[in-house]
Amino acid sequence: MKLTPDDIQQIHSYLAQHGLTTREVRADVLDHICTLLEQESDELDLATAKAFIETTFPPEVIQQIQADTLYYLTLKSKTNMLKLIFTTGYIAICLLILGICFSNYPMGSEFIFYWAPYLSVAGVVIFCFGFLPSLFMYSYQRFLERVKQ
Repeated sequence: MKLTPDDIQQIHSYLAQHGLTTREVRADVLDHICTLLEQESDELDLATAKAFIETTFPPEVIQQIQADTLYYLTLKSKTNMLKLIFTTGYIAICLLILGICFSNYPMGSEFIFYWAPYLSVAGVVIFCFGFLPSLFMYSYQRFLERVKQ
């Protein structure tokens, strides 16, 4: 079947109508559908093509494609946010522990005893301005995702 620009526009509006809002994904799915229709048969008419599209790509499948695409697009940013949370938390806790241990138990080195309060302060600063804001931001994003569902 040779598709006309009007046929392609009808398929495009069908995809947009049923929840495929991301432009790039809609263009990819439109390309797949057009390729399927052109490979299917040369004697396929428009009514049969519409029925084929509706059975192959029902609204549930289109909405699932949109949801999966959004999930995989945001997966990398979520992973990076979790890495930031764990890294800043680990560094802050290590600095706090080292600062407390070195300030309470000077091990014969004036150098370590001198820098102990700075280790504690650095741990608190990283905890307050690195760990907590990223944790709150991640929690807020998760809350918004649950509200949307």
